[in-house]
Amino acid sequence: MKHYALLFFIFAPFAAPVPAETTVSAAAAPCDLPIAAHAPALQTDADSLDRLAALRQRLERLHRRLDTVTVRLEDLRKRLEQCTGRERDSIETQIAREEAAADRLERSIAALEERLSKPGAPPGEDEGTIGEQSGRDLSWEDSTDTWEWDEEGEEGEEEPYSWKPKPYKKYPGGFTFVFPIESRLAETFFRYNRVEGVFIGFAKAKRLYWHSRPPLVGTGSIGYGFANHRWRYGLGLFAPLYLENMIVEFGVEGHSYTDSKDQWIVDRDENTATAFFAREDFMDYFGREGFSTGLSWYWRGPGSLFVRVSASYVHDTYENLGRRTNWSLFGGGKSFRPQPLINPGNLNSFVFTAAVNTSGGIASYAHGWNAVAVVERAGGFVKGDYAFTQATVDIRRYQPLCRWVNLNGRVRVGLSDGTIPLQRLIELGGIGTLPGFRFKEFSGAGAALVNAEILLRNPIFKESKGWVSSSFFGMNLILFADWGVTDEVEPSRIVSTRDFRNGAVESTAGFGFFDNRWYSDIGFAIGNTDGTVRIGVAWPLSRTEHSRSARFVLRLARPF
Repeated sequence: MKHYALLFFIFAPFAAPVPAETTVSAAAAPCDLPIAAHAPALQTDADSLDRLAALRQRLERLHRRLDTVTVRLEDLRKRLEQCTGRERDSIETQIAREEAAADRLERSIAALEERLSKPGAPPGEDEGTIGEQSGRDLSWEDSTDTWEWDEEGEEGEEEPYSWKPKPYKKYPGGFTFVFPIESRLAETFFRYNRVEGVFIGFAKAKRLYWHSRPPLVGTGSIGYGFANHRWRYGLGLFAPLYLENMIVEFGVEGHSYTDSKDQWIVDRDENTATAFFAREDFMDYFGREGFSTGLSWYWRGPGSLFVRVSASYVHDTYENLGRRTNWSLFGGGKSFRPQPLINPGNLNSFVFTAAVNTSGGIASYAHGWNAVAVVERAGGFVKGDYAFTQATVDIRRYQPLCRWVNLNGRVRVGLSDGTIPLQRLIELGGIGTLPGFRFKEFSGAGAALVNAEILLRNPIFKESKGWVSSSFFGMNLILFADWGVTDEVEPSRIVSTRDFRNGAVESTAGFGFFDNRWYSDIGFAIGNTDGTVRIGVAWPLSRTEHSRSARFVLRLARPF
């Protein structure tokens, strides 16, 4: 029970949005105190009257801006009806940007008009981040996380607002990676690892066309690994049915991939950088050839809400891949880790997924939810060499506590039942999971992981005084803690040493691993404004044979 209480204590702040502040008590948090400076009524304070006039001028600029965006949207939609080929992709992206801009403008106008309509209501202090929605005070938002600055405003005046969103907003919604029906490794021009060495390829990635609505969508990839001398490729065809804010899509694809189940642990491009420059490859690989077919339903809700539900059949043949290179630009006398063995053979399964994302896409992750559930059922009437059921739930919350502080968290739980091949085991430890411990120090057929971080955003240091401002200006301070547990099931010999299933795990689903020992760590890091680059230290609180002292942490992507 103590572990359930621990989870509740960590994620209790996620349960409710940040309320709009109108008054501040003596016990208010320090980051809320600037709002209290607006306590004098606007009608009786000369400075407040000046600010009120400035807000009205800003409201007029917002209306002009919205008119401009509306005109651009109409023009883009007309162009979309007449274009074909590659130009369609470009216009689709532009329309997504303008729609996001219009939505942001409309919410900002509504919030500002509501403030102006209330006698004596204090204006927000942050002039560049007005954006209330559903009664929530969003003055904490750092507009540089999601919005780029316009080079100039209307009529040559400086424009304090920014309406250029990142292009991830609606394509396809920033959902968490889902294995085995997706692989980001195939969607790359260049990658480097210890199995393929240098890999050069070309890819047409999966995309949702909400506006041009083509009757068929094709995807494909092809590339060559120069160390293992292997071509890799994929080809897909999808037939979407377009409804109001919905897409129902049937698709089929075939593939021959160098793949990895570790793409939820470490970013593909981050792993390429560490392997190429530092001889550190954090993914384990296998060959996967086969095809999949399935039906997907996408819904684009209000604001940043996206929902996906899918059911797929996957037929794959797995093979072991060996280490083929030990070169890197730096790395001294280090060697790449050996490639762990998998269980080769045929794996046929049905994969069911459900995902919800309200966080606004990959580039922002400042507030909202990103949750995905995956159930894979292998064997049974679809045959294959393995029969098992595996369920994974990954829930992430990005919660602003105030203008300067974000509390971000993730809970990930995996359960398995049946004969689990080695390439389906769940591994914890090191980068992306428990950074205070050795990489993949713990493994099992069932596992639970909890990550939490407090991100002190740049303005708290920018507006501080003395050595604090000079030391941390332009940086974020990140405090983090992690907890993890596995069922500690060891690989076992099933038939004989020559059987291809040797090493596979026999597992029974259940929550018994919650009674096992939990491993935890704490640490801190200094990062850039959105936390994608961070350097820090992690200390294991639960010491093991391999993890007794602090470990250096360097990330080139957000851990979750």
